[in-house]
Amino acid sequence: MSSKAQSEGSTASIGLLSWLPHSVHTSLLQRYDPRNPSALFPLLEECLGAHSKFAELRQRWGEKRTGKDASLAESWKTRGNAEFGKSRYAHAVECYNESLSFAPPAVLGQAPPASPLAIAYANRSAALFELRNFHEALADVERALGAGYPPATRYKLLRRKAQCELRLGVDENTVRATFENALASAQEAGHAEFARKVQMDIEELSSSVGDRPVAQNCPKSGADNPAGKLSHLRIRYVNSDRTLITTTALKKGDLILYDHPYASILSSPFRKARCETCMRKLRIAPIICNNCTTTWYCSDKCRDVASDSFHDRECLEPFVDDVDETTVLALRIYFALQRERKDETGLESDSVLRVQDGTVARVPGCSSEGIWIGTSASFLSLFDHLSLQPPATVIHSAITFLLLASHLSLDPGAPKTILQIWAKIRCNSFAIKVVGGDGSASKGDVQEKKDMKIGTGVYLKTSLVNHSCDPNAFVEFVGSGSGLALRAQKEIPIGGDISISYALDTASTLANRAPLAADDKTSLQLMLDCMRIREQVLHPHCRAMGETYDAVAERYAKLGNFIQSAEYCRKSLQTVSAVYGDESIETATEQFKLTQLVFNSGQIQPAITEVNRTLALFTKVFGVNGGGEDLIELRAMRSCLQNIRR
Repeated sequence: MSSKAQSEGSTASIGLLSWLPHSVHTSLLQRYDPRNPSALFPLLEECLGAHSKFAELRQRWGEKRTGKDASLAESWKTRGNAEFGKSRYAHAVECYNESLSFAPPAVLGQAPPASPLAIAYANRSAALFELRNFHEALADVERALGAGYPPATRYKLLRRKAQCELRLGVDENTVRATFENALASAQEAGHAEFARKVQMDIEELSSSVGDRPVAQNCPKSGADNPAGKLSHLRIRYVNSDRTLITTTALKKGDLILYDHPYASILSSPFRKARCETCMRKLRIAPIICNNCTTTWYCSDKCRDVASDSFHDRECLEPFVDDVDETTVLALRIYFALQRERKDETGLESDSVLRVQDGTVARVPGCSSEGIWIGTSASFLSLFDHLSLQPPATVIHSAITFLLLASHLSLDPGAPKTILQIWAKIRCNSFAIKVVGGDGSASKGDVQEKKDMKIGTGVYLKTSLVNHSCDPNAFVEFVGSGSGLALRAQKEIPIGGDISISYALDTASTLANRAPLAADDKTSLQLMLDCMRIREQVLHPHCRAMGETYDAVAERYAKLGNFIQSAEYCRKSLQTVSAVYGDESIETATEQFKLTQLVFNSGQIQPAITEVNRTLALFTKVFGVNGGGEDLIELRAMRSCLQNIRR
């Protein structure tokens, strides 16, 4: 299989190795043999093994980061209580979330008062109840009780639990039993007034039979996703090259396969906003790591999955802040490979990939029965093209892995293995993206929303799909998380190879980096690079090309070059017109933007032409006096231009 576009941020943190002497770096570059990358590690040991910086880093990484803090938990709880008192319940939940992130877990045998964790869950459940988020409120009540909420006031939680159950349509006997537990708890605590309230709840429950809601299913966790059938696909193996083919004719838009990441990592800017495991956008009441403050999840299930698979190794570790995403992802896969058993049975179904009928040779990554295993053997069969990686990048990454292996007390061969994993990630990973807006698009822009990279993942089935400059399939991420869907971009005949464009992923990476550039000139250059790549593989009237031309025009305008900006805006206008029609609202708004640019460029006659053209189009699209403030601005521009001509 061909090498995929290299993933963003895949070079080990250069800042981490800024102490590396130039002479040593030059010597390593001269002695590095791309044909034998594994020989690099003895050289590193020879050059750097006794370097004092190694000892300093090991010492720093040996000091765990600060985790929970009861005083901060109390501070956030106080702020949440103040918001709750003002009936600003959504703000109160946000404060209680922060309180939960800092709250230490309950200590076995701890005397009253209760742990901050139990109090935070209880308080959040109250705010969620007021917001009518009864599922989440009920779950928080259970968590508060499990975290050691004090028995003296437990009756409050038990009553809230019963009220949630009542509104969720839980059967009457269960609700009644919960109310009776609350009543007994209040009586035991000597709170007669509260006991009377609960007694009234029980009496109202008996009188409201038949008027209660039907029980609803709880929302599914973000980790639940559909599984696609794969019986229509086969792996073709010719001359050591694996290709995914279809055994049935596919129409444009057909789902080819659905894939979960073998391993993935959430980008740091989206922490506390998306689930660390499934990358779905967090709901109002996230679940938080029991030890650190920055790792949040959408459900208990996702937290448990992360804890078992990768987070326990990373939690509170300083090195996570010093290295990049690809390095951390390589470590996750390394530990996953250590855990997996060689016995990978139970795969006989139509939800697995098989080799093409008649294939004789053993296909790498497949079992002896010709089934794509989808675990360690499949990952290890992916190409790494390590010898083609930039030497300086390989050297810096190898030094990082040597440091990490020492810090984590890994086997002597671990740095070499992790380097190979790292190279496989660079060749086979996908940038996980969702569509979103940052609020920066001005009125009339084509691109009101754009792809945002939220993480990186390795998808074993999708990694079998090869690159083409004329692809017949495309990748999209569904459910606003890490689930990947491969769909047909055009009709694919029986036996046809399935292909995607790796270049588009590279172009999107450049486009995503453009707004983050240090200055407008760098941002423009990134968008121009993105545009050139997309022009090679996309139809000129593809919507993505219109968005690209629009973004280039915007960056030229920021630099004050309105003539060049207008040139690319015209290209964008052609695409918008082809996609939406000559007399569409989209075309009218893009035409208006072009008129603004030509007017600002100081070209009198071209500006008059564009103003008249836009006014005529506005009349067709919006009516004689339609167009709102844009129409007023157009008339003002026409008047200004007429005065200049006089």
